[in-house]
Amino acid sequence: MPDKQDVNRMPRVLLPALLSISIYVILFFKIDIRAIGSELSKVDIKLFALAIFISVSANIFWAAFRWKAIVESLGYPMPFKKSLFINTGSAPITFLFPLGTGDLVKALYIKRREMVDLGHGVSIILLDKIFNLCALLLILSFGLILQAGTGYNACTAFSPVIGSAGEAFKKKFSGSGNFVSKTFSVFKAITPRRKALLLAYSILLEASELVTGYIIFMALGLRIPLESVLIIIPLIIILGNLPVTISGLGIREAAVAFLFIEYGQRELLLGAGLLISFVEYIVPLLIGSLLLHHFLRKICYTQDCA
Repeated sequence: MPDKQDVNRMPRVLLPALLSISIYVILFFKIDIRAIGSELSKVDIKLFALAIFISVSANIFWAAFRWKAIVESLGYPMPFKKSLFINTGSAPITFLFPLGTGDLVKALYIKRREMVDLGHGVSIILLDKIFNLCALLLILSFGLILQAGTGYNACTAFSPVIGSAGEAFKKKFSGSGNFVSKTFSVFKAITPRRKALLLAYSILLEASELVTGYIIFMALGLRIPLESVLIIIPLIIILGNLPVTISGLGIREAAVAFLFIEYGQRELLLGAGLLISFVEYIVPLLIGSLLLHHFLRKICYTQDCA
């Protein structure tokens, strides 16, 4: 029989999955699924293939390079090949486990295989999130500057979204005070030049998702102003990272369908949201699944996993 601790964990695992499913049911109830299929059948295959190429290049290779840079900022050597294996092999776990807990498997791996202190491992994960968030906010700010003369006050329109993201971030890490304080100590120890470099790497990584989204919009015949993409997609990424669904599934598609509503029909926009989720999240998951078994064998190649 499962012990009490396993039973208590089940709602935390099942609820995000149920919420994702519920959102999809509501979306497909309100928006004709046949119309979505009809719109997706018109996608420009060459542009769609380009979006997949950019996603794989960024989420597999560039993400591994950036993670290597973060690890080395803490004084631990990390060959690119090893960083690539850790990031790719852990992708299915990171995707499937809710509330951000999947990322912790990388901290556990480098503790067992690379003898990195667990506290530093968790700090690496938190630094990864912090640099991502800073990059998204900078991109969003740039979009607001471009849109400043249009009379559209995006800050006011989306302030509830940003506020909700901040509250979720605080709740997510409220029980890990020691790790958070240690992370800020580690952050202070990184030189300003190194911080700027890591932020630049993060901006390139996050910008790749905007480029992918923009290409998918073009592939479906949607013409969306650049400044709107620079503002709305970072907000959608932040929403997708809220710890309430499985890797933002459901939330991301709904956000695309409703936040871009002035630029196209809901069927077309929901189809775009589905393609963005597939290209940016499902494709890396499928690639990572090829290494998952080997990754789990390595992480469990210790006596306590026997």
